[in-house]
Amino acid sequence: TIFYSGYCDSLTYAIIFFMWWWSRRSVLFWTLFVIGVFNRESIVFLLPWFLYLRFSDVRPLGRWVRIDAIGLAVSAVVVLSVRQWMAGQFNIEYDSSYYWLPLLQDPLHWFKRSWGESILGWFSVFKLLWIIPVYSFALYYRHRDRREMTAALLLFFGVAAQLLIAFDSSRLMTMAFMLAPIALLHLLRERPDWVAKWSFRLLLWNLLIPQVYTAAHYVEFMHSIPVNLLLMAFCGKNSW
Repeated sequence: TIFYSGYCDSLTYAIIFFMWWWSRRSVLFWTLFVIGVFNRESIVFLLPWFLYLRFSDVRPLGRWVRIDAIGLAVSAVVVLSVRQWMAGQFNIEYDSSYYWLPLLQDPLHWFKRSWGESILGWFSVFKLLWIIPVYSFALYYRHRDRREMTAALLLFFGVAAQLLIAFDSSRLMTMAFMLAPIALLHLLRERPDWVAKWSFRLLLWNLLIPQVYTAAHYVEFMHSIPVNLLLMAFCGKNSW
């Protein structure tokens, strides 16, 4: 977000974080979900991950399913009603038909426009810090921690599924940012010595890597943070 306004806004990050933090508090969770959908509709793609977090290791399961069925139904009524009202009040340029109609001609319409740069888009989210969630996932696999492995995969592929309806891979992939703090918490418990030795080094090295923004076949390379600061301090650059 520092580099490019096209990324998720800070409110989206905060809503996703607190939905995770309060995932077992049903009223708060579904209230935040409705706010999140109004702020950025693609938060819907995180629902499989969130629901898995809510359902895993809870008893009785039937009670949670009923609560979430009600929460989802109420959320859908509120959101669709407001959207219907807005459609009658405003001219919405990028409405649902903009994203869905091309899929009637070709279900992979959007994916074909983004897949070539999507790997670079994924990399741009964390850059070197991808080492943290990848190492954490390796530990999940080694310890046969199926719950955490499943949660990580649901988050990863849920976010990736957005590429079926849009092509801004860098912007869309930032929705998976919770992979990093969850992995870091896991490593702090399991490998505190590794975190103490490598995390700050990775952060410093990461600052030197230019930021990349990808959308369809468009790739924009931006200066790294240190270079931006030097340009502003000594070369007359007047904005970030």
